[in-house]
Amino acid sequence: MHYAHERNVIHRDLKPSNILMQRAESDGAPADSLADTRVEPAAGSRPAANPKITDFGLARMLDAGQEHTRTGAVLGTPAYMSPEQAAGRGDVVGPRTDIYALGTLLYETLTGRPPFVGESSWDVLVQVIHSEPTRPSKLRPQLSRDLDTICLKALAKHPLDRYANSAALADDLEAFAAGEAISARPEGRLPRLMRRIRKHPVQLAMAIVAIGLLVVATLYSWHVRAETKRGLDEGREFAANGHLAEAAVRLQHAAQYGTSWPVTRDLQRQANREWRGVRRQQIARQLHSLAEQLRFRFDPESLTLHEQQTLAEECRRVWQARDEIMAFAESESSEDWVRAIRADLIDNVLLSSSLSVRLATGAQAQRAAREDALATLLDIESMYGPSIAVSLERRQHEKALGREIDAPVKKRPETAWDYYLLGRTQLLAAQSRAEYVEAGRTLKHAIWLNPKEAVSYFAAGRAAIHAGEYADAKEHFGTCIALATNDRDVCHYNRGLAYFHLQRDQDAMRDFDKAIELNPKFAAAWLNRGLAQYRIGKFDLAATSLTKALELGADPPLVHFNLAAVYEALRD
Repeated sequence: MHYAHERNVIHRDLKPSNILMQRAESDGAPADSLADTRVEPAAGSRPAANPKITDFGLARMLDAGQEHTRTGAVLGTPAYMSPEQAAGRGDVVGPRTDIYALGTLLYETLTGRPPFVGESSWDVLVQVIHSEPTRPSKLRPQLSRDLDTICLKALAKHPLDRYANSAALADDLEAFAAGEAISARPEGRLPRLMRRIRKHPVQLAMAIVAIGLLVVATLYSWHVRAETKRGLDEGREFAANGHLAEAAVRLQHAAQYGTSWPVTRDLQRQANREWRGVRRQQIARQLHSLAEQLRFRFDPESLTLHEQQTLAEECRRVWQARDEIMAFAESESSEDWVRAIRADLIDNVLLSSSLSVRLATGAQAQRAAREDALATLLDIESMYGPSIAVSLERRQHEKALGREIDAPVKKRPETAWDYYLLGRTQLLAAQSRAEYVEAGRTLKHAIWLNPKEAVSYFAAGRAAIHAGEYADAKEHFGTCIALATNDRDVCHYNRGLAYFHLQRDQDAMRDFDKAIELNPKFAAAWLNRGLAQYRIGKFDLAATSLTKALELGADPPLVHFNLAAVYEALRD
């Protein structure tokens, strides 16, 4: 970059995907003619890989004027933009803009993420302009403060506070790698002494052996204890604010850091104990969140193909992490936690086995999916013992594979949750009205045993829709809306379906509108809203809703068929 800057060229879009690593030839010479810019390998080492900067699509000459970059224009990639780029200050963009981007690359290399992350590009831009980056050593406590200093100087908000040029940044990094002082911060006497000890251990250690080791050991023990305590406190603060992922990282680092010195053993044990507590919460929250999402979205009519594939992938990820989940379950003394994990893990297996078969296309793929599902169901039975819902699901796969079916399990459902799982399994396997009615009866028994469980009303409502009992479905989904804390968009959508079948189109549209308000990307809600608008004669609005459903991934043949009916009504 210094070479480019000396020729008045600024890149303006430095990011990881724009840096390629070119493998050098075996003799150390690169594959192209830029022999004077290659990274020389150390003696006796393997040939180095040469970094190449690519994609100068946003680059410009400093003396080219502002004809193509007006003040106010935001160009670049948000996470790697400088504050002046994010603010649209094209008039002050220069070589130090690229130095800021180099600082973001260094930060991501050190910590595993860019300095600023957010839910949207706008969130990132606001942070780039107004917020200070977290010190890299807060995310990775083993990092040197010198690396903090180098990285944060390159990331200074004001261009004049950054390195004067890219060569100065490179010089500081090389000085750090060589164990020398860096220019970004005056070096104190003690750090200088420590560097000399590391660089010339024999000569200097002999000179200060009498007192040096004692001083260093004392100071280092204070430092380790302070860093361990800082990690423990930061982890507690993150956990208190509900940021479990960050809390787990900081507490784990504190626990590992504390093992390096005996005076921190008490803090290390405390950090490890609190880390396990945070991980238990994290596992329970992640597993329950996915299980709840599946419980309210297991019906394929309300999901696009892409959404079904995403859920299936999440289920596979949870099942692959079951050993960690079970390790925490075995050491957990809270019966409620263990019971919740058991319910969510069994539910994950039941729903994912049905989902994987539904997504498989072709006889061979279907058979392979059933084989995998059957193996998973047998595993969950070995973990938690027999369950009538798991047994019923397993028998359905065995029947489809043409295998001999075991004798039916004599164990009957006992709790409301047992009846819910059994009823939903019957619902997913039902193919006739009588079978949907039977699933509905089982689910109503679950509601009778526990009238405060929203998902039981939801599943009972789905069974009622399939059985043609639309008035009952409307009532079930109404109660579900009142009880549910999340996924209310799906509850409104399904009540809208019940209203639609009852010929109450205005009520149906109100529920479809609410579902879309809660989840603007709900393709099925847009689709059925369009059908309701068509039926009451609002053909233009119907065309708009159906087109939106198509954009969001609704089933193309179904949408196009209904769009054709709408256009026919419009005489188009």
